Amino acid sequence: MDEMQLLHLSQDGLQGILQTMELYHKAAVVASEQLMVLQQTEDGGRLFASGSFYSLEDHLSPEACREIRRCIEFGEEGQTRETLVGVEKAIRILPLGDRVLLLFEDAQERFPALLLDAARMRQSASVLLATVSQIEALPGGETAAARIRREAMRLIRQASHCELLGGENTSAGCSACDIGALVHKLGGVLREKGISIQTEAPVGLMLAGDAALIHSAVMTLISNSLRYGGEKVQIRLRAQRHDDGVLLRIEDDGPGMSAQAIARQANGWKQKDAGLLDGDWGMGIPFASRVAELHGGRLYYLYGKPGCTVCLMLRDVELGELESGAVYESDSLSAVDVELSVVLGADAYRAAGKAQG
Repeated sequence: MDEMQLLHLSQDGLQGILQTMELYHKAAVVASEQLMVLQQTEDGGRLFASGSFYSLEDHLSPEACREIRRCIEFGEEGQTRETLVGVEKAIRILPLGDRVLLLFEDAQERFPALLLDAARMRQSASVLLATVSQIEALPGGETAAARIRREAMRLIRQASHCELLGGENTSAGCSACDIGALVHKLGGVLREKGISIQTEAPVGLMLAGDAALIHSAVMTLISNSLRYGGEKVQIRLRAQRHDDGVLLRIEDDGPGMSAQAIARQANGWKQKDAGLLDGDWGMGIPFASRVAELHGGRLYYLYGKPGCTVCLMLRDVELGELESGAVYESDSLSAVDVELSVVLGADAYRAAGKAQG
Protein backbone atom coordinates (compact mmCIF):
# COMPACT_ATOMS: atom_id res chain seq x y z
CA MET A 1 0.00 0.00 0.00
CA ASP A 2 2.91 2.30 -0.65
CA GLU A 3 3.79 4.26 2.41
CA MET A 4 0.34 4.07 3.91
CA GLN A 5 -0.04 2.24 7.19
CA LEU A 6 -2.78 -0.17 8.11
CA LEU A 7 -4.16 0.24 11.59
CA HIS A 8 -5.43 -2.77 13.48
CA LEU A 9 -7.22 -1.56 16.61
CA SER A 10 -9.78 -3.38 18.70
CA GLN A 11 -12.94 -1.69 19.89
CA ASP A 12 -11.30 -1.38 23.31
CA GLY A 13 -8.40 0.38 21.59
CA LEU A 14 -10.82 2.70 19.83
CA GLN A 15 -12.49 3.60 23.12
CA GLY A 16 -9.07 4.24 24.63
CA ILE A 17 -8.20 6.64 21.81
CA LEU A 18 -11.47 8.51 22.28
CA GLN A 19 -10.85 8.83 26.01
CA THR A 20 -7.31 10.03 25.32
CA MET A 21 -8.58 12.66 22.91
CA GLU A 22 -10.97 13.90 25.57
CA LEU A 23 -7.90 14.70 27.71
CA TYR A 24 -6.69 17.06 25.02
CA HIS A 25 -10.13 18.26 23.90
CA LYS A 26 -9.63 17.12 20.32
CA ALA A 27 -12.36 17.42 17.74
CA ALA A 28 -12.91 13.88 16.50
CA VAL A 29 -15.69 11.61 15.28
CA VAL A 30 -16.12 7.91 14.55
CA ALA A 31 -18.25 7.26 11.48
CA SER A 32 -19.62 4.19 9.71
CA GLU A 33 -18.97 3.23 6.09
CA GLN A 34 -22.14 5.17 5.26
CA LEU A 35 -20.56 8.23 6.95
CA MET A 36 -23.10 8.21 9.74
CA VAL A 37 -21.54 9.46 12.97
CA LEU A 38 -21.43 6.75 15.64
CA GLN A 39 -19.41 8.48 18.32
CA GLN A 40 -17.78 11.85 18.88
CA THR A 41 -15.75 13.86 21.33
CA GLU A 42 -17.29 16.91 22.92
CA ASP A 43 -15.31 19.19 20.61
CA GLY A 44 -16.44 17.14 17.65
CA GLY A 45 -20.03 17.92 18.56
CA ARG A 46 -19.25 21.63 18.87
CA LEU A 47 -17.52 21.60 15.49
CA PHE A 48 -20.60 20.36 13.70
CA ALA A 49 -23.24 21.74 16.08
CA SER A 50 -25.14 18.50 15.59
CA GLY A 51 -26.59 15.75 17.70
CA SER A 52 -24.97 12.42 18.46
CA PHE A 53 -26.23 10.74 15.27
CA TYR A 54 -25.95 12.53 11.93
CA SER A 55 -24.43 12.21 8.45
CA LEU A 56 -21.07 13.74 7.62
CA GLU A 57 -22.37 14.30 4.09
CA ASP A 58 -24.49 17.13 5.51
CA HIS A 59 -21.33 18.95 6.63
CA LEU A 60 -18.38 17.92 4.46
CA SER A 61 -17.74 18.50 0.77
CA PRO A 62 -18.22 15.67 -1.77
CA GLU A 63 -14.42 15.59 -2.24
CA ALA A 64 -13.81 15.02 1.47
CA CYS A 65 -16.48 12.31 1.63
CA ARG A 66 -14.95 10.53 -1.37
CA GLU A 67 -11.53 10.55 0.29
CA ILE A 68 -12.98 9.11 3.51
CA ARG A 69 -14.71 6.31 1.59
CA ARG A 70 -11.52 5.58 -0.33
CA CYS A 71 -9.55 5.22 2.92
CA ILE A 72 -12.17 2.84 4.32
CA GLU A 73 -12.22 0.75 1.12
CA PHE A 74 -8.45 0.32 0.90
CA GLY A 75 -7.69 0.38 4.63
CA GLU A 76 -5.34 3.30 4.13
CA GLU A 77 -4.65 6.33 6.29
CA GLY A 78 -5.35 9.60 4.52
CA GLN A 79 -6.00 13.27 4.99
CA THR A 80 -7.99 16.11 3.50
CA ARG A 81 -8.90 19.71 4.30
CA GLU A 82 -12.20 21.43 4.87
CA THR A 83 -13.41 24.84 6.03
CA LEU A 84 -15.66 24.41 9.07
CA VAL A 85 -17.05 27.14 11.34
CA GLY A 86 -15.03 29.60 9.30
CA VAL A 87 -11.67 27.89 9.94
CA GLU A 88 -9.72 25.67 7.58
CA LYS A 89 -9.31 22.28 9.22
CA ALA A 90 -6.94 19.44 8.41
CA ILE A 91 -8.79 16.11 8.64
CA ARG A 92 -6.74 13.02 9.42
CA ILE A 93 -8.50 9.81 8.36
CA LEU A 94 -7.75 6.59 10.25
CA PRO A 95 -9.60 3.49 8.97
CA LEU A 96 -10.73 1.04 11.67
CA GLY A 97 -12.24 -1.91 9.85
CA ASP A 98 -15.84 -1.07 8.96
CA ARG A 99 -15.60 2.41 10.46
CA VAL A 100 -13.31 5.40 10.40
CA LEU A 101 -11.81 7.75 12.98
CA LEU A 102 -11.51 11.39 11.87
CA LEU A 103 -9.25 13.83 13.70
CA PHE A 104 -9.85 17.54 13.03
CA GLU A 105 -7.08 20.08 13.56
CA ASP A 106 -6.52 23.65 12.44
CA ALA A 107 -4.72 23.42 9.09
CA GLN A 108 -1.18 24.06 10.25
CA GLU A 109 1.81 21.86 10.99
CA ARG A 110 0.46 20.05 14.01
CA PHE A 111 0.57 16.33 14.60
CA PRO A 112 -2.42 14.95 16.54
CA ALA A 113 -0.85 11.51 16.83
CA LEU A 114 2.02 12.98 18.84
CA LEU A 115 -0.40 14.45 21.35
CA LEU A 116 -2.37 11.21 21.55
CA ASP A 117 0.88 9.36 22.18
CA ALA A 118 1.90 11.91 24.83
CA ALA A 119 -1.36 11.38 26.69
CA ARG A 120 -0.89 7.60 26.57
CA MET A 121 2.66 7.87 27.89
CA ARG A 122 1.66 10.20 30.73
CA GLN A 123 -1.09 7.77 31.72
CA SER A 124 1.41 4.87 31.65
CA ALA A 125 3.87 6.88 33.74
CA SER A 126 1.16 7.65 36.27
CA VAL A 127 0.35 3.95 36.62
CA LEU A 128 4.03 3.10 37.11
CA LEU A 129 4.62 5.82 39.69
CA ALA A 130 1.57 4.69 41.65
CA THR A 131 3.31 1.34 42.27
CA VAL A 132 6.62 2.77 43.51
CA SER A 133 5.74 3.14 47.22
CA GLN A 134 4.39 -0.43 47.36
CA ILE A 135 7.46 -1.85 45.61
CA GLU A 136 9.86 0.08 47.86
CA ALA A 137 8.17 -1.37 50.94
CA LEU A 138 9.07 -4.92 49.88
CA PRO A 139 12.33 -6.50 51.05
CA GLY A 140 15.05 -5.45 48.60
CA GLY A 141 12.55 -3.44 46.61
CA GLU A 142 14.59 -0.22 46.33
CA THR A 143 16.38 -1.25 43.14
CA ALA A 144 13.18 -2.36 41.40
CA ALA A 145 11.40 0.80 42.52
CA ALA A 146 14.25 2.94 41.19
CA ARG A 147 14.01 1.28 37.78
CA ILE A 148 10.25 1.73 37.73
CA ARG A 149 10.62 5.40 38.65
CA ARG A 150 13.28 5.87 35.98
CA GLU A 151 11.06 4.31 33.31
CA ALA A 152 8.14 6.50 34.37
CA MET A 153 10.28 9.62 34.14
CA ARG A 154 11.56 8.50 30.74
CA LEU A 155 7.95 8.27 29.54
CA ILE A 156 7.21 11.74 30.91
CA ARG A 157 10.33 13.08 29.19
CA GLN A 158 9.22 11.53 25.90
CA ALA A 159 5.70 12.89 26.35
CA SER A 160 7.12 16.38 26.84
CA HIS A 161 9.04 16.02 23.58
CA CYS A 162 5.83 14.95 21.83
CA GLU A 163 3.90 17.90 23.22
CA LEU A 164 6.56 20.42 22.26
CA LEU A 165 6.78 19.13 18.69
CA GLY A 166 3.06 18.48 18.38
CA GLY A 167 2.20 22.06 19.21
CA GLU A 168 0.58 21.77 22.64
CA ASN A 169 2.06 25.06 23.83
CA THR A 170 2.00 26.69 27.24
CA SER A 171 3.77 29.81 28.40
CA ALA A 172 7.20 29.06 29.77
CA GLY A 173 8.97 31.03 32.45
CA CYS A 174 11.89 32.90 30.84
CA SER A 175 14.67 34.06 33.12
CA ALA A 176 18.32 35.02 33.07
CA CYS A 177 20.19 31.73 32.55
CA ASP A 178 23.88 31.28 33.34
CA ILE A 179 24.82 28.99 30.46
CA GLY A 180 28.41 28.72 31.69
CA ALA A 181 27.27 27.43 35.09
CA LEU A 182 24.82 25.04 33.39
CA VAL A 183 27.61 23.57 31.24
CA HIS A 184 30.00 23.02 34.14
CA LYS A 185 27.32 21.61 36.44
CA LEU A 186 26.15 19.19 33.76
CA GLY A 187 29.74 18.11 33.08
CA GLY A 188 30.31 17.44 36.77
CA VAL A 189 27.21 15.29 37.09
CA LEU A 190 28.09 13.29 33.98
CA ARG A 191 31.63 12.66 35.20
CA GLU A 192 30.18 11.33 38.46
CA LYS A 193 28.25 8.83 36.33
CA GLY A 194 31.44 7.64 34.65
CA ILE A 195 31.04 9.57 31.38
CA SER A 196 34.22 11.04 29.86
CA ILE A 197 33.41 14.69 29.19
CA GLN A 198 35.37 17.95 28.98
CA THR A 199 33.62 21.27 29.51
CA GLU A 200 34.65 24.76 28.44
CA ALA A 201 32.55 27.84 29.18
CA PRO A 202 33.19 31.26 30.72
CA VAL A 203 31.58 31.93 34.08
CA GLY A 204 28.68 34.35 33.85
CA LEU A 205 27.75 33.53 30.23
CA MET A 206 24.19 34.82 30.50
CA LEU A 207 21.21 34.24 28.21
CA ALA A 208 17.55 35.12 28.63
CA GLY A 209 15.58 31.95 28.04
CA ASP A 210 14.25 28.71 29.48
CA ALA A 211 17.05 26.96 31.39
CA ALA A 212 15.13 23.68 31.72
CA LEU A 213 14.50 23.43 27.98
CA ILE A 214 18.12 24.27 27.16
CA HIS A 215 19.33 21.67 29.67
CA SER A 216 17.00 19.06 28.19
CA ALA A 217 18.13 19.83 24.62
CA VAL A 218 21.83 19.54 25.53
CA MET A 219 21.27 16.27 27.42
CA THR A 220 19.31 14.87 24.48
CA LEU A 221 22.22 15.57 22.14
CA ILE A 222 24.76 14.13 24.60
CA SER A 223 22.55 11.04 24.81
CA ASN A 224 22.89 10.66 21.04
CA SER A 225 26.69 10.75 21.40
CA LEU A 226 26.48 7.95 23.96
CA ARG A 227 23.89 6.00 22.02
CA TYR A 228 25.97 5.91 18.83
CA GLY A 229 29.46 6.11 20.33
CA GLY A 230 29.10 3.80 23.31
CA GLU A 231 30.02 4.30 26.96
CA LYS A 232 33.70 4.94 26.15
CA VAL A 233 33.05 7.83 23.77
CA GLN A 234 34.90 11.08 24.54
CA ILE A 235 32.61 14.13 24.70
CA ARG A 236 33.48 17.82 24.70
CA LEU A 237 30.85 20.38 25.67
CA ARG A 238 31.65 24.02 24.99
CA ALA A 239 29.74 27.29 25.26
CA GLN A 240 30.80 30.72 24.08
CA ARG A 241 29.39 34.13 23.23
CA HIS A 242 28.63 34.38 19.51
CA ASP A 243 27.25 37.50 17.85
CA ASP A 244 24.13 38.41 19.85
CA GLY A 245 23.67 34.99 21.42
CA VAL A 246 25.34 31.88 22.80
CA LEU A 247 26.80 28.99 20.83
CA LEU A 248 26.75 25.53 22.45
CA ARG A 249 28.90 22.83 20.82
CA ILE A 250 28.68 19.12 21.58
CA GLU A 251 31.60 17.19 20.05
CA ASP A 252 32.38 13.48 20.27
CA ASP A 253 34.89 11.04 18.79
CA GLY A 254 32.26 8.44 17.91
CA PRO A 255 31.43 7.02 14.47
CA GLY A 256 29.77 10.25 13.30
CA MET A 257 26.64 10.62 11.22
CA SER A 258 26.15 11.25 7.52
CA ALA A 259 24.09 14.13 6.21
CA GLN A 260 21.54 11.60 4.96
CA ALA A 261 21.18 9.99 8.39
CA ILE A 262 20.73 13.36 10.05
CA ALA A 263 18.08 14.34 7.49
CA ARG A 264 16.19 11.12 8.25
CA GLN A 265 16.31 11.83 11.97
CA ALA A 266 15.24 15.42 11.46
CA ASN A 267 12.17 14.55 9.38
CA GLY A 268 11.35 10.87 9.95
CA TRP A 269 9.01 11.58 12.88
CA LYS A 270 6.73 13.59 10.56
CA GLN A 271 6.06 10.69 8.21
CA LYS A 272 2.74 8.87 8.19
CA ASP A 273 4.47 5.52 8.65
CA ALA A 274 5.92 6.72 11.97
CA GLY A 275 2.80 5.07 13.41
CA LEU A 276 -0.05 6.12 15.65
CA LEU A 277 0.55 5.47 19.35
CA ASP A 278 4.15 4.45 18.69
CA GLY A 279 6.58 5.77 21.28
CA ASP A 280 9.71 5.38 19.12
CA TRP A 281 9.49 8.58 17.09
CA GLY A 282 13.21 9.41 17.01
CA MET A 283 12.57 12.96 18.18
CA GLY A 284 15.87 13.87 19.86
CA ILE A 285 17.28 15.98 17.03
CA PRO A 286 13.97 17.69 16.08
CA PHE A 287 13.29 18.38 19.77
CA ALA A 288 16.67 20.06 20.26
CA SER A 289 16.15 21.94 17.00
CA ARG A 290 12.75 23.18 18.19
CA VAL A 291 14.27 24.40 21.47
CA ALA A 292 16.83 26.36 19.46
CA GLU A 293 14.08 27.85 17.29
CA LEU A 294 12.13 28.90 20.38
CA HIS A 295 15.23 30.81 21.43
CA GLY A 296 15.54 32.54 18.07
CA GLY A 297 18.34 30.28 16.88
CA ARG A 298 18.95 27.00 15.09
CA LEU A 299 20.64 23.60 15.31
CA TYR A 300 23.29 22.57 12.80
CA TYR A 301 26.04 19.98 12.28
CA LEU A 302 29.70 20.41 11.34
CA TYR A 303 31.34 17.89 9.02
CA GLY A 304 34.84 17.14 7.85
CA LYS A 305 36.44 15.30 10.76
CA PRO A 306 35.98 12.03 12.69
CA GLY A 307 33.18 11.94 15.22
CA CYS A 308 30.25 14.29 15.32
CA THR A 309 29.84 17.98 16.18
CA VAL A 310 26.41 19.49 16.69
CA CYS A 311 25.84 23.15 17.50
CA LEU A 312 22.97 24.93 19.21
CA MET A 313 22.82 28.61 18.40
CA LEU A 314 20.64 30.40 20.98
CA ARG A 315 19.63 34.04 21.29
CA ASP A 316 18.01 36.07 24.05
CA VAL A 317 14.22 36.02 24.17
CA GLU A 318 12.08 38.59 25.92
CA LEU A 319 10.41 37.70 29.19
CA GLY A 320 7.07 36.03 28.48
CA GLU A 321 7.78 35.73 24.74
CA LEU A 322 8.88 32.10 24.73
CA GLU A 323 6.23 29.39 24.38
CA SER A 324 7.08 25.76 24.94
CA GLY A 325 5.64 22.48 26.07
CA ALA A 326 5.96 21.75 29.78
CA VAL A 327 9.33 20.17 30.51
CA TYR A 328 9.42 16.97 32.50
CA GLU A 329 9.97 17.06 36.22
CA SER A 330 11.58 14.35 38.28
CA ASP A 331 11.06 13.07 41.78
CA SER A 332 14.42 12.17 43.39
CA LEU A 333 15.71 11.46 39.88
CA SER A 334 17.66 13.96 37.80
CA ALA A 335 17.31 14.59 34.07
CA VAL A 336 20.77 13.11 33.65
CA ASP A 337 19.65 9.87 35.30
CA VAL A 338 16.69 9.62 32.95
CA GLU A 339 18.75 10.30 29.84
CA LEU A 340 21.56 7.91 30.73
CA SER A 341 19.17 5.12 31.66
CA VAL A 342 17.63 5.43 28.19
CA VAL A 343 21.01 5.30 26.46
CA LEU A 344 22.82 2.68 28.51
CA GLY A 345 19.89 0.59 29.69
CA ALA A 346 18.74 -0.08 33.24
CA ASP A 347 21.14 -2.98 33.71
CA ALA A 348 24.24 -1.25 32.33
CA TYR A 349 23.62 2.05 34.12
CA ARG A 350 24.44 2.43 37.80
CA ALA A 351 23.34 5.76 39.21
CA ALA A 352 25.19 7.12 42.21
CA GLY A 353 23.14 7.04 45.38
CA LYS A 354 20.64 4.60 46.86
CA ALA A 355 17.57 6.56 45.75
CA GLN A 356 18.52 6.06 42.12
CA GLY A 357 19.27 2.37 42.34
